[in-house]
Amino acid sequence: MSITFLIVSALLVSIVSSQGSGMGESMMEETMMSGLRVKMNPPAVDLMRDVAVAIATNWVMDAPLEDMMGTHEIGSVNVNYSLTSSVISSVQIDPSETSITVIEPNQFRIDVNNYVAMVAGSWEASLVAGQLTIGTTMGSYSGYVNMSNHVVFQSDVVNGTVVMSSDGCNFEAPDGAIMLMKEEGEMVNSFETVTMEGSGLTHIRNTIAASGCNTFAPSLIGQMNTLFAAVPMSAEVINDTYIDLTITKDPMVMGSDILMGFNGKVYPEGNPDIMFPYQINENVTFSPSTSMAQIIMSDYVMKTFLDTLYLSGGLAFEFDPGAINLPGNLQLGSLITFIIPGFAPYSSLPLTFQAVPKSELDFQAFDGYVEISGQFSVAFTAELANGTKFSPVTFGLTFTANGTISASGNVIGAMVDGIDLSMTVDDNQVGEFNVALVLSTVNGLLPSLIKPAINALLGQGFPVPNFIGLQFSNLAIMIKQDALEISGDVSNVLDLTR
Repeated sequence: MSITFLIVSALLVSIVSSQGSGMGESMMEETMMSGLRVKMNPPAVDLMRDVAVAIATNWVMDAPLEDMMGTHEIGSVNVNYSLTSSVISSVQIDPSETSITVIEPNQFRIDVNNYVAMVAGSWEASLVAGQLTIGTTMGSYSGYVNMSNHVVFQSDVVNGTVVMSSDGCNFEAPDGAIMLMKEEGEMVNSFETVTMEGSGLTHIRNTIAASGCNTFAPSLIGQMNTLFAAVPMSAEVINDTYIDLTITKDPMVMGSDILMGFNGKVYPEGNPDIMFPYQINENVTFSPSTSMAQIIMSDYVMKTFLDTLYLSGGLAFEFDPGAINLPGNLQLGSLITFIIPGFAPYSSLPLTFQAVPKSELDFQAFDGYVEISGQFSVAFTAELANGTKFSPVTFGLTFTANGTISASGNVIGAMVDGIDLSMTVDDNQVGEFNVALVLSTVNGLLPSLIKPAINALLGQGFPVPNFIGLQFSNLAIMIKQDALEISGDVSNVLDLTR
């Protein structure tokens, strides 16, 4: 069971937990390398387009337009007008009319063609001839504007926002698209004839449309930054243990793919600045793949996870050994007494198996397999008649386990191939016994009892949690030197409604 816990913790939990959503509270220095590297292939880039459309459709609501004032000449008279309390109440975008293009080194161009922005507000206009005001009228307006935007986005990792530059915006307000409603009793017939028909109304409509064009993209950026700010900045892996997904560098564009680097450090609660002396192998490259997204996770992530568990005491554990089913209905106490005769006085007492790590564990990924090793202090503790607990003998257990990791759907599982053990006696209260016989007995139980039980547990797998708002499916895993490569399809799970 001690090996079971170790394998589950290192081969399984550390892997799937490294994909939890969120980013750490502190930025890593630029000299630090990424523990996680993510590549979004063209299908995932298309998903970004759909997310952008959803944000624009659901979040750009009641975007205020600036108040507008102007004068339009109609023959010998002028129309002085003001447009106030104006908003883009909503937008309607057809995803098929939207495209996203990645631009090296780190920009994304989104072209939104032929979308509809619903506008509304208040207006007031006066017809002026020379110094004489012929008439004034006011009311409200509502309608739509046909627009297209060409916007270039770039993330700003330093302050966690998205910056935008417009590469063009076109607008059109067809006849009848924007209706101006007049308040009763404030209409002058000549004003209605001159202003509400012909070039006066067309000019006001185009003024509204131009304002919408100038407002939509900046408002979208503001809403996007609000949405991004709401994404959790850290993720709890297990109790009081977190993973730092701070972006370590600006997203980079290579060809038609987007590359992003994340810290990936696992740290204890209250100490996000703790650093571990592990060098990340930046030479690991992505494999050719038809999947939507790929993640390269350095064994740095697993090492920091195990170190954090060690520092917090999370690797120490105990369990009731009565759950172990020995062959031939053999009792555990009887087996221990057979190989350690001095244990006989305690064999019929309630026993507890305890294990405490002696130092940090090590985790390494090699081509095709992973390996975990470490040292534990282990003991069977007996509960005496007076209720006190006593450890008759304590062993030092050094182990190395190797195995493979696989995935199905969105579930990651593992399988142990081999376990090597060595043993020393750290404390002995039961007299002389043959340590080699103890080790031989444990090794004899490994292939038929211990390893199958471990693999039955690991084979159940663990669902991969969401990662920075993405849900994974159709996962596949490749074990590389110093890293794991996880590929799969992704779908958006961010709540884009408001």
